Amino acid sequence: MASPAPASGPAPILGNHNLAMTDLDIFKVTSPPSGYPANIRTFYSPEDYVPQVLQTVVSSASKSIVVAMYGFDDDVLAAMLDTALKTPQSTSRSRWTEARQPEPTRRHCWRSTRTR
Repeated sequence: MASPAPASGPAPILGNHNLAMTDLDIFKVTSPPSGYPANIRTFYSPEDYVPQVLQTVVSSASKSIVVAMYGFDDDVLAAMLDTALKTPQSTSRSRWTEARQPEPTRRHCWRSTRTR
């Protein structure tokens, strides 16, 4: 198991509407395996820099954002999603699911897929 990522890490890439999935590799503690699909990235918390990934992806959206996740406590991400909901030219949808608190030793996975 990889060691947990430090609290800081690379800064999010904000406002890049031409973001490629491979641009997110800077937020991984280990590189994706050779031959990993270019349109898919998987991030694990706490090993990878998941908050920066989410902020980067949300800020790169220019038309729509669809969110389906358990509750979270990231004030920066919450403000970004709130701003997106108030932007008239974008469509945002969210789905929140009530869940029990995760076990401290459980790894959490966030996967992003982009199709063009």
